[in-house]
Amino acid sequence: MRLGMEFNHPLIVHATTFHTGGGRSFSEPWLTCETESVVISSIRPAQNGNSWIIQLVEADGVATEAKLTGEFSNAEHVDAMERPVGTTTRLEQGWSIPIRPHGIAAVRLVR
Repeated sequence: MRLGMEFNHPLIVHATTFHTGGGRSFSEPWLTCETESVVISSIRPAQNGNSWIIQLVEADGVATEAKLTGEFSNAEHVDAMERPVGTTTRLEQGWSIPIRPHGIAAVRLVR
């Protein structure tokens, strides 16, 4: 599924003027999903303006824990209206979010 999504949704590059950026290297991701069967399908700003909503999709048909690592201080399992609905578990590095077989999960990340 991951290869099919990459093929059907190619990376779109937008040209811009030269700027110094945010002070981080382009080779360092600010968010990573460590679970092989889970795909990050979208990232968007949250309605409150100070966090991000990450959409996760489980691709193998097996219930699993999506393990997210990155530069954020809190993770919260939310519904489509960004209301808290489930639990997340703090790991040594990152967070764990339960996801059902072929399920979709939304997570609010606070940086």
